[in-house]
Amino acid sequence: IPVDLLKAPAGPGWQARPMPSRPHAGSADIGEAVRLLSSAKRPVMILGGGARQASKEAIKIAEALGAVVLSSTAGKGIVPESHPLSAGYRLSRDSAKKVITQSDVVLAVGTELSETDFWDGYRIDASQIEIGGKLIRIDIDPSSLVRPHVPSLAILSDAKEALSAIAARLPKDVPRQGGETTARKLHAPEDESDLRHQLKSVLAVIRETLPPETIIAWDMTQIAYAANEDFPMEQGGKWIYPVGFGTLGFALPAGIGAHFGKSDTPVATVIGDYGIQFTINELGTAVEHRLPLIILMWNNNSLGQIRDDMVNKGIQPNAVTLRNPDFQMLAKSYGCHAEKPSSLKALAVAIKAALKADGPTLIEMTPAMVNG
Repeated sequence: IPVDLLKAPAGPGWQARPMPSRPHAGSADIGEAVRLLSSAKRPVMILGGGARQASKEAIKIAEALGAVVLSSTAGKGIVPESHPLSAGYRLSRDSAKKVITQSDVVLAVGTELSETDFWDGYRIDASQIEIGGKLIRIDIDPSSLVRPHVPSLAILSDAKEALSAIAARLPKDVPRQGGETTARKLHAPEDESDLRHQLKSVLAVIRETLPPETIIAWDMTQIAYAANEDFPMEQGGKWIYPVGFGTLGFALPAGIGAHFGKSDTPVATVIGDYGIQFTINELGTAVEHRLPLIILMWNNNSLGQIRDDMVNKGIQPNAVTLRNPDFQMLAKSYGCHAEKPSSLKALAVAIKAALKADGPTLIEMTPAMVNG
């Protein structure tokens, strides 16, 4: 559209069109959901991004039932991961799939039950995930209510309203089930590799240093894959992760967008050394607008996950260890603050300084830093 036309008056005949109201759950559907949940012996809740406004209601139902709560990546933090019933994001684990299979009632709210949330690196078809008992689905999108699993009860409704109605009608004497025990078992580490330990130590420092309300945009990189399980979130709607499309370079522009949308909230991005080069020109955008964006870049001088997958499958690694630029010089040439911590303690210091900076800060994290 030509710029001069964008500035021109719209002219007569234009009027705002009212948006339709959100769908409301019927009383009969709420009653059936209450009946199924009240009689459940092994209830499970799965929360997706569509439930992010329904945290209190979800917690109330989970506590009333003693139900273990799993989340999609988009649902991280809706039920705080410190809550004894919360297993966080564990859907890709065989142990979590077993819990779902053995459950007699699954309440899935605001989630597509997406194949990428269940992907374990080998199996990607979410329809193959067996749901052994009754499935109750609550969603604002009609198409999401019926795929990939046909529910026993489909409730077309805003998540907050439906969960509030269910919570209000649950009997007070419902026997509490053993969700705490199940959640503890699902929190137990499964990947004990040296790489996972290394990444967990870095993530622990980041978690301890960033304020709990920080919005974090993640890229497709090994440290992010580990973070899905090993980075606890206490609030919903703060986790931005491109799980569906798997786009390298997503985190930097996503973090900038998040900062414009929530300028009163700290924003961080976590990205790899190759991923950042897909959108590194956006450093100029962050500098121009003086955004105090914290850019945490994991530099292992490779496309690490692709390299490791090649090695594990007996493929000679190819085109995964190209030459990197000097990121410190590159960031400073844009006008960014830049740090390269030599230890985990120095990483914490760098993050604290970045929170107070008058513009973006690139913090270059390396494997050597862990042993520094």
